[in-house]
Amino acid sequence: MKVTAIKGLFFILAMLGVALQGCGCHEVAMNSCSTDVLTDMYANKIAPCAGAEASLKCIPDHGCCDLEGELNGVKMTYREMERYTIEALSQSGACNITNAC
Repeated sequence: MKVTAIKGLFFILAMLGVALQGCGCHEVAMNSCSTDVLTDMYANKIAPCAGAEASLKCIPDHGCCDLEGELNGVKMTYREMERYTIEALSQSGACNITNAC
């Protein structure tokens, strides 16, 4: 009976591992997305606000809002970085972007 219970538990854990695969931040894809947007922005003369909004959208699209990074020497989550960037753009009067995280 113990062997059957252990096999059942192993099966459940294996299925849980398969179900959770792919969850979380895809940092490489997020960075690639941001780079592609910024490259496209400069190459095609896209408006800076539209480019910034599209680039910032890469963060939640790839599940990276809670990933920690560094901005101006300060460690914070990408959610906080996005908020900081949006506030800076809004204060300058240049853009009106909403926080997607």
